[in-house]
Amino acid sequence: MMRMQWTSTPCVGAITPPSHGGGPGITADWHVDSPLALLENTQLQHCIDSTLERLSADQRAVFTLRDLQQMDLQDICNILQLSNSNVRVLLHRARLTLMQVINRYQETGSC
Repeated sequence: MMRMQWTSTPCVGAITPPSHGGGPGITADWHVDSPLALLENTQLQHCIDSTLERLSADQRAVFTLRDLQQMDLQDICNILQLSNSNVRVLLHRARLTLMQVINRYQETGSC
């Protein structure tokens, strides 16, 4: 399974997608075209934060531990007392949900 790292772009300050092989159902064509787009990052961050809050507790915990705190999958399994396959499914679902929200924001300007 490919590990996706989320990074913060210095000029943008928002989560940007990693490059990936375009897995099934995952496409990301994110961009910042203008200074106005930089101002909208606060709105995007609000969308991301509210989406994280709406994730199930397990999805939020797995996403936070893996992608934000860069923990090993096995450590996450031990901490949350979940199987490796369950952690991978939870991580995939959390990432997919967040990417859909970000893509929707890019297309419509709203969450």
